[in-house]
Amino acid sequence: MLSRPAVIEAVAAGLAAHAQETVVLDPVMVAASGDPLLVPEAVGTLISVLVPKALLITPNLFEAARMLAEPVASDADAMTRQA
Repeated sequence: MLSRPAVIEAVAAGLAAHAQETVVLDPVMVAASGDPLLVPEAVGTLISVLVPKALLITPNLFEAARMLAEPVASDADAMTRQA
């Protein structure tokens, strides 16, 4: 799990060093229960450093909301908009 900024930056450096272009990112930021899994300062690092390298991102509802600084989607329209 990439729970701290330094770990996220190390992974990004490894991807760059090995010229990885097909990256699938499961952000693992928030558990399905809604409990945070990252230290607060790691969220911005994840978004600014790893998200741009990803071809596909697979957040759960809580993670999508946190990445977008929005409430958790409660209906299909909100889910589509956040996707």
